[in-house]
Amino acid sequence: RRRSAAGRTPPVDLAHRRGLEQIGDGHAAPRDRVPGGRADAEAGGADGGIFKTTNGGVTMTPLFTDQRAYSIGDIAIAPGDKEVIYVGTGEGDPRNSVGYGYGVYRSNDGGKTWQHLGLEKTDRIKRIVVDPRNPDALCVCAMGREWGPNTDRGVFRTEDGGKTWSPGEETKFQNPNAAVDFIKLQSGNLLLVYNDNMNDRTPLTVSISTDGDKTYPYKRNIMENGEFAYPYAIQTRDGKIHIIFTTNNR
Repeated sequence: RRRSAAGRTPPVDLAHRRGLEQIGDGHAAPRDRVPGGRADAEAGGADGGIFKTTNGGVTMTPLFTDQRAYSIGDIAIAPGDKEVIYVGTGEGDPRNSVGYGYGVYRSNDGGKTWQHLGLEKTDRIKRIVVDPRNPDALCVCAMGREWGPNTDRGVFRTEDGGKTWSPGEETKFQNPNAAVDFIKLQSGNLLLVYNDNMNDRTPLTVSISTDGDKTYPYKRNIMENGEFAYPYAIQTRDGKIHIIFTTNNR
């Protein structure tokens, strides 16, 4: 561990490095950084729990300890109100085993107390995107049952803080049995990564919505002639989009 001249370990700058990549069984851990805070963040684990740090990871405080769900799929801090935290439960990156969830939860006091918002039949939530202009408006990307199709999956929207949710709608996107990823870009557009095939995990496709998830007019196959699964998308500060995925079961 690198130490400063005074012999003390310097705090981790979470604006550049977001740690706690693995918690529990080694699957990627969801996390989010408090807007404007270089050392404030929340991290969750596929095997359970949410942990909060205000000093760059030097100390961690457990949150979300008394709820029905334990497995964490995603954490989203409202860009316009750091006290508002949304949690999607259920492991977002399952393999041979999986931690199930019980829908979406919200905290209005930085994680001290929680309110259940529904969507409990979705089993697993991969991503939550909160409108930077309105902490009560968000989209939830739910994966549904891991083994076998079900109707409680897809993108759900709310504009009243989770009191009501848009009903699940049939979309043009194929393959209800494969993992997807869903992020909001710096431009405000939404990006969805999925397998555009009803039976196989190929091709790996990217679609972009410019109207808040109503339509996806831009689509491109980024990988073909193989099997591609478990996509994970990020956008870096330079605006470039990076997508990580498995190929041919590796």
